[in-house]
Amino acid sequence: MLFELALLIGLVGPMQREYPEPSAPMPKLAACTSVGAKAVYHLSDLQPEAVARLNRFFKQGFADAGAPFNSTDVIRDHAVPQRRFLRAYQHGDKQIVWYEHGGRGYHLHALGMIKWPGQTGLEVSPFAWFGGGNSADLCAASKAFFAGVQTSQEM
Repeated sequence: MLFELALLIGLVGPMQREYPEPSAPMPKLAACTSVGAKAVYHLSDLQPEAVARLNRFFKQGFADAGAPFNSTDVIRDHAVPQRRFLRAYQHGDKQIVWYEHGGRGYHLHALGMIKWPGQTGLEVSPFAWFGGGNSADLCAASKAFFAGVQTSQEM
């Protein structure tokens, strides 16, 4: 009762949230200009078929670059995705998407998509998923993907 009275007369302010909002600053990303591909910095600038394929592949969806996402394993807002788009590169029939994945052991990924001959839409390449500790690793993975290199692990 004393707290409510103190709050009412302005001696104390409203209680602060115990936990921060589900967001984190964007990571600093290295420039990756030598991949020979067009860089895309927001989901809205990615080809619609690529966004649709990502949403089918990751049922929880993606937050756009700079938007809030659940960056830890403590989920405060279930409406906010646990993955956030960082950037993508488009080159010919291939696209690679960089994203950060919150949860236990926050990490960065690059996921390659390709439109195979005779195919109507993009598919996630089963050998084009790259986990990296920093954006330089994702840049190297992007260059390898566009050069035709595949990972040794199938998704």
